[in-house]
Amino acid sequence: MQRRIYFQLLIVTILIQLIAACGESASVAERTLLEEYIQSNRISAIKNGSFYYSIDSSSLAIDSLQVFPTRSNVVATHLKGSLTDGLVFGDSKNDNGDPLILGLSTNLIDGLQQGLKLFPKHSSGKLYIPPSLAYGDFGDIIRDIPVAAIIIYDVEMLNIYLNETAYNDTLIKSYLSDQQIKPDSIISSIQVFIKSIGGSLHPDDNSIVVLSYTISNLQGDLLVEFNENMRDTIDLDVSISGLSDALPLFGTEGEGTLLIPSEEAYGPKGTDKIPGYTPLVFEFKLLDILE
Repeated sequence: MQRRIYFQLLIVTILIQLIAACGESASVAERTLLEEYIQSNRISAIKNGSFYYSIDSSSLAIDSLQVFPTRSNVVATHLKGSLTDGLVFGDSKNDNGDPLILGLSTNLIDGLQQGLKLFPKHSSGKLYIPPSLAYGDFGDIIRDIPVAAIIIYDVEMLNIYLNETAYNDTLIKSYLSDQQIKPDSIISSIQVFIKSIGGSLHPDDNSIVVLSYTISNLQGDLLVEFNENMRDTIDLDVSISGLSDALPLFGTEGEGTLLIPSEEAYGPKGTDKIPGYTPLVFEFKLLDILE
Protein backbone atom coordinates (compact mmCIF):
# COMPACT_ATOMS: atom_id res chain seq x y z
CA MET A 1 0.00 0.00 0.00
CA GLN A 2 2.76 2.44 0.99
CA ARG A 3 4.66 1.52 -2.15
CA ARG A 4 1.63 2.30 -4.33
CA ILE A 5 1.17 5.69 -2.66
CA TYR A 6 4.87 6.43 -3.16
CA PHE A 7 4.65 5.72 -6.90
CA GLN A 8 1.47 7.79 -7.22
CA LEU A 9 3.17 10.74 -5.55
CA LEU A 10 6.21 10.26 -7.77
CA ILE A 11 4.06 10.36 -10.92
CA VAL A 12 2.25 13.50 -9.74
CA THR A 13 5.60 15.19 -8.99
CA ILE A 14 6.95 14.33 -12.44
CA LEU A 15 3.79 15.66 -14.12
CA ILE A 16 4.01 18.92 -12.20
CA GLN A 17 7.64 19.33 -13.21
CA LEU A 18 6.80 18.62 -16.85
CA ILE A 19 3.98 21.17 -16.86
CA ALA A 20 6.23 23.77 -15.25
CA ALA A 21 8.96 23.05 -17.77
CA CYS A 22 6.50 23.45 -20.65
CA GLY A 23 5.28 26.75 -19.21
CA GLU A 24 8.84 27.96 -18.78
CA SER A 25 9.72 26.93 -22.35
CA ALA A 26 6.67 28.78 -23.67
CA SER A 27 7.62 31.86 -21.67
CA VAL A 28 11.18 31.75 -23.01
CA ALA A 29 9.87 31.33 -26.57
CA GLU A 30 7.58 34.35 -26.09
CA ARG A 31 10.43 36.51 -24.84
CA THR A 32 12.61 35.39 -27.73
CA LEU A 33 9.86 36.20 -30.24
CA LEU A 34 9.39 39.68 -28.79
CA GLU A 35 13.16 40.30 -28.65
CA GLU A 36 13.46 39.26 -32.30
CA TYR A 37 10.66 41.65 -33.25
CA ILE A 38 12.34 44.53 -31.40
CA GLN A 39 15.74 43.79 -32.92
CA SER A 40 14.62 43.07 -36.48
CA ASN A 41 12.64 46.33 -36.60
CA ARG A 42 15.51 48.26 -34.98
CA ILE A 43 13.22 49.59 -32.28
CA SER A 44 14.85 51.60 -29.53
CA ALA A 45 13.10 50.36 -26.40
CA ILE A 46 13.87 49.56 -22.78
CA LYS A 47 13.39 46.03 -21.48
CA ASN A 48 11.41 45.72 -18.27
CA GLY A 49 10.90 42.12 -17.21
CA SER A 50 9.08 40.39 -20.06
CA PHE A 51 7.99 43.51 -21.96
CA TYR A 52 9.57 46.55 -23.60
CA TYR A 53 8.65 50.22 -23.56
CA SER A 54 9.83 53.48 -25.05
CA ILE A 55 9.03 57.05 -24.07
CA ASP A 56 9.22 59.99 -26.44
CA SER A 57 11.71 62.30 -24.73
CA SER A 58 10.16 65.35 -26.38
CA SER A 59 6.90 64.63 -24.53
CA LEU A 60 8.49 64.86 -21.10
CA ALA A 61 7.67 68.05 -19.26
CA ILE A 62 10.08 69.08 -16.54
CA ASP A 63 7.59 68.40 -13.74
CA SER A 64 6.35 65.12 -15.27
CA LEU A 65 9.63 63.38 -14.44
CA GLN A 66 8.53 63.31 -10.80
CA VAL A 67 4.95 62.08 -11.23
CA PHE A 68 4.47 58.40 -12.04
CA PRO A 69 1.21 56.48 -11.51
CA THR A 70 1.00 53.77 -8.87
CA ARG A 71 -1.33 50.81 -8.49
CA SER A 72 -3.81 52.80 -6.39
CA ASN A 73 -4.07 55.66 -8.91
CA VAL A 74 -6.62 56.41 -11.60
CA VAL A 75 -5.20 57.67 -14.90
CA ALA A 76 -6.56 59.53 -17.91
CA THR A 77 -4.92 58.17 -21.02
CA HIS A 78 -5.25 57.63 -24.73
CA LEU A 79 -4.43 54.13 -25.95
CA LYS A 80 -4.07 52.81 -29.47
CA GLY A 81 -3.70 49.04 -29.64
CA SER A 82 -2.24 47.24 -32.64
CA LEU A 83 -0.64 43.99 -33.72
CA THR A 84 2.80 43.53 -35.25
CA ASP A 85 1.26 43.46 -38.75
CA GLY A 86 -0.14 46.95 -38.18
CA LEU A 87 -3.76 45.93 -37.60
CA VAL A 88 -5.33 48.43 -35.15
CA PHE A 89 -7.83 46.78 -32.82
CA GLY A 90 -8.66 49.80 -30.68
CA ASP A 91 -8.06 53.54 -30.59
CA SER A 92 -9.62 55.71 -27.88
CA LYS A 93 -9.25 58.83 -30.05
CA ASN A 94 -11.47 57.29 -32.74
CA ASP A 95 -14.37 56.68 -30.36
CA ASN A 96 -15.45 60.07 -29.07
CA GLY A 97 -12.08 61.65 -28.41
CA ASP A 98 -12.50 61.46 -24.64
CA PRO A 99 -9.60 59.91 -22.75
CA LEU A 100 -9.86 56.47 -21.22
CA ILE A 101 -10.18 56.53 -17.45
CA LEU A 102 -8.43 53.49 -16.00
CA GLY A 103 -7.75 52.31 -12.49
CA LEU A 104 -4.41 50.53 -12.37
CA SER A 105 -5.72 48.12 -9.74
CA THR A 106 -8.73 47.09 -11.85
CA ASN A 107 -9.19 44.45 -14.52
CA LEU A 108 -6.46 45.36 -17.04
CA ILE A 109 -4.19 42.96 -18.85
CA ASP A 110 -0.94 42.53 -16.92
CA GLY A 111 1.11 44.31 -19.58
CA LEU A 112 -0.94 47.49 -19.20
CA GLN A 113 -1.13 47.25 -15.44
CA GLN A 114 2.65 47.00 -15.23
CA GLY A 115 3.58 49.15 -18.20
CA LEU A 116 1.44 52.22 -17.59
CA LYS A 117 3.26 52.77 -14.28
CA LEU A 118 6.38 53.62 -16.28
CA PHE A 119 4.79 56.59 -18.07
CA PRO A 120 4.98 59.88 -16.17
CA LYS A 121 2.28 62.52 -16.40
CA HIS A 122 2.05 64.19 -19.85
CA SER A 123 4.38 61.65 -21.48
CA SER A 124 3.80 59.52 -24.56
CA GLY A 125 5.42 56.41 -25.98
CA LYS A 126 4.90 52.74 -26.74
CA LEU A 127 4.44 49.45 -24.90
CA TYR A 128 5.49 46.13 -26.48
CA ILE A 129 3.76 43.31 -24.63
CA PRO A 130 4.28 39.55 -25.01
CA PRO A 131 1.23 37.23 -25.19
CA SER A 132 1.60 36.03 -21.58
CA LEU A 133 1.02 39.60 -20.35
CA ALA A 134 -1.70 40.29 -22.91
CA TYR A 135 -4.33 37.94 -24.38
CA GLY A 136 -2.32 34.72 -24.16
CA ASP A 137 -3.47 31.46 -25.71
CA PHE A 138 -7.06 32.65 -26.09
CA GLY A 139 -6.75 35.94 -27.96
CA ASP A 140 -9.80 38.18 -28.21
CA ILE A 141 -12.34 37.23 -30.86
CA ILE A 142 -14.33 40.46 -30.50
CA ARG A 143 -11.31 42.63 -31.30
CA ASP A 144 -9.74 40.22 -33.82
CA ILE A 145 -6.70 39.57 -31.64
CA PRO A 146 -5.27 36.14 -32.52
CA VAL A 147 -3.84 33.70 -30.00
CA ALA A 148 -0.24 34.21 -28.87
CA ALA A 149 -0.15 37.75 -30.28
CA ILE A 150 2.38 40.42 -29.41
CA ILE A 151 0.48 43.60 -28.53
CA ILE A 152 1.72 47.13 -29.18
CA TYR A 153 0.13 50.10 -27.41
CA ASP A 154 0.67 53.74 -28.25
CA VAL A 155 0.30 55.50 -24.90
CA GLU A 156 -0.46 59.09 -23.97
CA MET A 157 -0.47 59.64 -20.21
CA LEU A 158 -2.68 62.71 -19.90
CA ASN A 159 -3.26 62.92 -16.18
CA ILE A 160 -2.85 61.02 -12.92
CA TYR A 161 -5.31 61.13 -10.02
CA LEU A 162 -4.73 59.90 -6.50
CA ASN A 163 -7.80 57.63 -6.63
CA GLU A 164 -11.39 57.45 -7.86
CA THR A 165 -12.60 60.02 -5.34
CA ALA A 166 -9.94 62.54 -6.34
CA TYR A 167 -10.81 62.03 -10.01
CA ASN A 168 -14.52 62.66 -9.35
CA ASP A 169 -13.82 65.69 -7.17
CA THR A 170 -11.76 67.30 -9.94
CA LEU A 171 -14.43 66.74 -12.60
CA ILE A 172 -17.38 67.76 -10.44
CA LYS A 173 -15.72 70.97 -9.21
CA SER A 174 -14.92 71.89 -12.80
CA TYR A 175 -18.50 71.11 -13.87
CA LEU A 176 -20.02 73.28 -11.12
CA SER A 177 -17.67 76.12 -12.01
CA ASP A 178 -18.36 75.89 -15.75
CA GLN A 179 -22.13 75.75 -15.20
CA GLN A 180 -21.94 78.48 -12.53
CA ILE A 181 -24.26 76.56 -10.24
CA LYS A 182 -24.32 75.63 -6.55
CA PRO A 183 -26.19 72.70 -4.99
CA ASP A 184 -29.12 73.21 -2.65
CA SER A 185 -27.80 70.42 -0.47
CA ILE A 186 -24.90 67.98 -0.24
CA ILE A 187 -25.61 64.48 1.06
CA SER A 188 -22.50 62.38 1.52
CA SER A 189 -20.64 63.34 -1.69
CA ILE A 190 -23.83 63.82 -3.74
CA GLN A 191 -24.70 67.32 -4.98
CA VAL A 192 -28.48 67.83 -4.74
CA PHE A 193 -30.40 70.38 -6.82
CA ILE A 194 -34.05 70.74 -5.82
CA LYS A 195 -36.70 71.75 -8.34
CA SER A 196 -39.61 70.70 -6.12
CA ILE A 197 -39.35 69.01 -2.74
CA GLY A 198 -42.68 67.17 -3.30
CA GLY A 199 -45.30 65.98 -0.85
CA SER A 200 -45.14 64.93 2.78
CA LEU A 201 -44.66 61.21 2.08
CA HIS A 202 -40.96 60.45 1.71
CA PRO A 203 -39.16 57.16 0.95
CA ASP A 204 -36.46 55.73 3.14
CA ASP A 205 -33.34 53.90 1.99
CA ASN A 206 -35.26 50.59 1.92
CA SER A 207 -38.25 51.82 -0.08
CA ILE A 208 -39.36 50.77 -3.54
CA VAL A 209 -39.98 53.87 -5.64
CA VAL A 210 -41.28 54.69 -9.12
CA LEU A 211 -39.29 57.28 -11.05
CA SER A 212 -39.04 58.94 -14.39
CA TYR A 213 -35.48 60.06 -15.05
CA THR A 214 -32.59 60.70 -17.38
CA ILE A 215 -28.95 59.89 -16.74
CA SER A 216 -26.27 61.94 -18.49
CA ASN A 217 -22.54 62.35 -18.13
CA LEU A 218 -20.93 65.70 -17.31
CA GLN A 219 -20.46 66.38 -21.02
CA GLY A 220 -24.25 66.28 -21.51
CA ASP A 221 -24.40 62.96 -23.37
CA LEU A 222 -27.66 61.12 -22.61
CA LEU A 223 -26.86 57.63 -21.33
CA VAL A 224 -30.19 56.30 -19.98
CA GLU A 225 -33.78 57.57 -20.17
CA PHE A 226 -37.05 56.56 -18.49
CA ASN A 227 -39.72 59.17 -19.23
CA GLU A 228 -43.13 59.29 -17.51
CA ASN A 229 -44.56 56.88 -20.06
CA MET A 230 -41.76 54.38 -19.45
CA ARG A 231 -41.17 54.93 -15.69
CA ASP A 232 -38.83 52.70 -13.73
CA THR A 233 -39.36 50.87 -10.43
CA ILE A 234 -36.29 50.91 -8.20
CA ASP A 235 -35.63 49.13 -4.92
CA LEU A 236 -33.50 51.61 -2.97
CA ASP A 237 -32.24 48.83 -0.73
CA VAL A 238 -30.25 47.37 -3.63
CA SER A 239 -29.78 50.45 -5.81
CA ILE A 240 -26.69 52.61 -6.10
CA SER A 241 -25.91 54.50 -2.89
CA GLY A 242 -26.29 57.82 -4.70
CA LEU A 243 -30.03 57.17 -4.94
CA SER A 244 -30.63 55.47 -1.59
CA ASP A 245 -28.82 58.32 0.19
CA ALA A 246 -30.38 61.30 -1.63
CA LEU A 247 -33.93 60.34 -2.68
CA PRO A 248 -35.33 60.28 0.89
CA LEU A 249 -34.94 64.07 0.82
CA PHE A 250 -37.83 64.24 -1.69
CA GLY A 251 -41.54 63.49 -1.32
CA THR A 252 -43.93 62.14 -3.94
CA GLU A 253 -44.05 64.34 -7.06
CA GLY A 254 -40.73 65.80 -6.00
CA GLU A 255 -38.29 66.72 -8.78
CA GLY A 256 -34.60 67.45 -8.85
CA THR A 257 -31.16 66.66 -10.13
CA LEU A 258 -28.48 64.63 -8.39
CA LEU A 259 -24.83 64.99 -9.30
CA ILE A 260 -23.48 61.58 -8.29
CA PRO A 261 -19.75 60.71 -8.24
CA SER A 262 -18.88 57.33 -9.73
CA GLU A 263 -18.00 55.79 -6.36
CA GLU A 264 -21.64 56.43 -5.32
CA ALA A 265 -22.88 55.16 -8.70
CA TYR A 266 -21.47 52.35 -10.88
CA GLY A 267 -17.80 52.61 -9.95
CA PRO A 268 -14.90 51.34 -12.05
CA LYS A 269 -16.93 48.65 -13.83
CA GLY A 270 -19.85 50.77 -15.05
CA THR A 271 -22.71 49.11 -16.92
CA ASP A 272 -23.47 48.25 -20.54
CA LYS A 273 -24.57 51.88 -21.05
CA ILE A 274 -22.50 53.74 -18.48
CA PRO A 275 -18.69 53.61 -18.70
CA GLY A 276 -16.65 52.98 -15.58
CA TYR A 277 -15.56 55.98 -13.49
CA THR A 278 -18.44 58.10 -14.83
CA PRO A 279 -19.95 60.79 -12.57
CA LEU A 280 -23.69 61.01 -13.29
CA VAL A 281 -26.18 63.82 -13.77
CA PHE A 282 -29.40 62.14 -12.58
CA GLU A 283 -32.48 64.26 -13.35
CA PHE A 284 -35.68 62.76 -11.96
CA LYS A 285 -39.28 62.99 -10.79
CA LEU A 286 -40.45 60.81 -7.89
CA LEU A 287 -43.80 59.45 -9.13
CA ASP A 288 -44.74 57.00 -6.40
CA ILE A 289 -43.57 55.11 -3.31
CA LEU A 290 -44.71 51.51 -3.34
CA GLU A 291 -43.30 50.34 0.01
